[in-house]
Amino acid sequence: MVKNMLSFIIFLICLSCGPANLITPRQNLKTNLRLDGYYVRKFTDPISGLSGSNPIFLYKNGVVLETFSQNTWSDSLVKVYLREYYVKKENLEKKDAKNWGVALVNGSTITIELINPSLSSKAERSLIEKGTIKNTTSFEISAVYDRKGKKINSTTYLYEFKQFSPKPDSTNKYIK
Repeated sequence: MVKNMLSFIIFLICLSCGPANLITPRQNLKTNLRLDGYYVRKFTDPISGLSGSNPIFLYKNGVVLETFSQNTWSDSLVKVYLREYYVKKENLEKKDAKNWGVALVNGSTITIELINPSLSSKAERSLIEKGTIKNTTSFEISAVYDRKGKKINSTTYLYEFKQFSPKPDSTNKYIK
C-alpha cells in the first residue's frame, strides 16, 4: 500500500514537471523567410557586460530550435559551436525541452512560442515572442508575453539570417 502510494506520488510529480502543451499550433510555415540556415540575435548582457549570440533554427514543419552561445559574436565561432553541439545527433538528443518551440507566421507577423520549464506551473511553462518580418533575411521581436497574453516586456531583438548547412534535425520528444 505504501509502495503504491509512493509510486503514485512520484508519477504525479513527474507529470507536473513535464513540458507544457504549447498553445501556438504547430503547422508548416508559410513564409518567405529563408530556412536554409539560422537566425541570430547578438547582444551584450547589461549586468555582466559579456557578449553573446542567440541563434535559432526555424523549420518548414513549424518547429523552432533555440540555442545560446556565450562570449562571442564571431559568426565562425558560432557555426563551430552549432556543428559540435546541435548538428551531431548524439549531442542534439541530450538537449532538453527549453531548446524547443514552435513558430507561426501570419503575413508579416511572426510568433514564436518557446518551452520554458523554469516557470512556476505547468500551465505557464512557455513564453510567446511576437514580432515583424522585415524581409527574407531578418525579423524583429518586439514583445514577450506569457501564455495568458500578459505582456512580460517590450523589447527589440533583431534576428538576422546566416546560411548554415546541415541544419540540426528538428525531430525531438517535446514537439509533436
